[in-house]
Amino acid sequence: MRTTVTIDDDKLESAKEFTGISDNQILIRSAIEYIIAYEKVVARAQETGNCRDVGLIVRELYNEAK
Repeated sequence: MRTTVTIDDDKLESAKEFTGISDNQILIRSAIEYIIAYEKVVARAQETGNCRDVGLIVRELYNEAK
């Protein structure tokens, strides 16, 4: 799917610096994958009542998805 988005230049540059990803397409795809992983963890935590470090779980799932 193709889409056009308007992104604040400063935020885009910050994201590139934090991630080390210089390609906009890869950066945006990675951000979407990270959001999906995060939401899966939140949903699982709500279902199970597990209060483990959500950030750690998200990173683990994100790295597995690569």
